[in-house]
Amino acid sequence: LEPLLPARVGARPGATVAETVGRRMGRRVLERLVAPIVGGVHSADPAELELAAASPQLATGLAEHGSLVRTVRRLRGGGRWGDAGRTAGASAGTRVHALAPTMAALPAALREELLAGGGIVRTGVEVTGLDREGEPWRVRTARGEQLEADRLVLACPPDTARSLLAGAAPEIAEAIPETPSAAVRLVALVLDAPALDSHPSGTGALVALGTPGIRAKALTHASAKWEHVERALREALPSAASPHLLRLSYGRPGEQLPGREEIVDLALADASAILGTPLTRSRLADWAVIDWDRAMRRPLPGHRAALDALARLLEARDDLELVGSWRAGTGLDAIVRADDARAAAAQTTPQTTPISPTAPTAPTEGTPR
Repeated sequence: LEPLLPARVGARPGATVAETVGRRMGRRVLERLVAPIVGGVHSADPAELELAAASPQLATGLAEHGSLVRTVRRLRGGGRWGDAGRTAGASAGTRVHALAPTMAALPAALREELLAGGGIVRTGVEVTGLDREGEPWRVRTARGEQLEADRLVLACPPDTARSLLAGAAPEIAEAIPETPSAAVRLVALVLDAPALDSHPSGTGALVALGTPGIRAKALTHASAKWEHVERALREALPSAASPHLLRLSYGRPGEQLPGREEIVDLALADASAILGTPLTRSRLADWAVIDWDRAMRRPLPGHRAALDALARLLEARDDLELVGSWRAGTGLDAIVRADDARAAAAQTTPQTTPISPTAPTAPTEGTPR
């Protein structure tokens, strides 16, 4: 029935994910399907997350085609509207690609490209301030150094960018929208567990808020999802009969993160419940706990309009660019799409000179989209 609704239903400017989905698809779809996805991917409450900022493709598709259902089918099918039915049954998790051997390949490739182009790469250097009095930019570091550059790219959280630009470019700093961060704690479990050989939950699962007995918001069966992870595990653990890598994610809006001292046992219990098979420390070969305190950003209502205003200010100058998931959206796919869109817009605007980095040459499993 949703495709029969007028396109304007739930599609006001600044509408949240909950408002749009709830009005067009109903409460059950919102709570059982969309809320777990939003919580797992964005660590946010769909009632607080702006649709146009969190998923520009969905918002644009709704405006252009008048239906969320048709837009999702189009995005999943990757082709004509009529092609969607042939791929709609595929697991969404199998469509997520990854860099091989790890995500570390991306910064390594970027470093190589910069050095090949004559650049200088400085790591572990904290930037404490920026000055812009005439030409050029002056960058102050915690080591007492002052570096100069004609053009500046800030690839950092929005609050950091706002603080650094407050004195040198106050108009830009004030235009950067408030984007609250959500802390996330990940647990990686390396298990020798024959019971997981059948991939009991496919490539993973998202967990609805309030699911009894499970505190994790998501589980990824990484060695089932990506072949290069499975190969790496077998190479690293040649004596293991059935090596598997599980990743569990914790951190919901308003919820305190589990303590590091308890989280491994909690992750084993949650994985056992999600996968329907007992997993104990006797099967545990290794584990790691990773915290992301500021990486996950929650675009609030009005975020898209604020970003559009910021983009107009940045387009008027060729010496400054701001990049990050808080502008482009979550994931490499969103960042690549945003860069492609800026490049396309620059080609139709003669007075703008785009600065486009060479694409990384890291080996990939499929494409990083």
